[in-house]
Amino acid sequence: MGSHQKKGCYSSEVLTPSVIPFLVVTGDIIPDLTGDYPEAGIYNGKPFYLNSAKERYIFWTDTEYGWAIGILGSYIFFYRNDSNPVGDYQPFPGYGQGVATVSWGVP
Repeated sequence: MGSHQKKGCYSSEVLTPSVIPFLVVTGDIIPDLTGDYPEAGIYNGKPFYLNSAKERYIFWTDTEYGWAIGILGSYIFFYRNDSNPVGDYQPFPGYGQGVATVSWGVP
């Protein structure tokens, strides 16, 4: 399992709200993991994104699966074997169905 570090949402220099990058999951997928995933910290040396309503993450696995949508450091429902988190995610056998598409959100 990788290290987990939470990020704040305010700049320490000026104390003004900063724009938190987020990813958006779309698609006709099972389980339904669609929605917004704001950046929430660092895991395995890369940012991870959390949909707090669904308690699911987009995270770097540091394995042959690359990026994943699932439970941080545990179950993978969809994966993308690429260094870029944006694009199509394939279902993990036995856990997901359909193709999840991840794109950058627009604030």
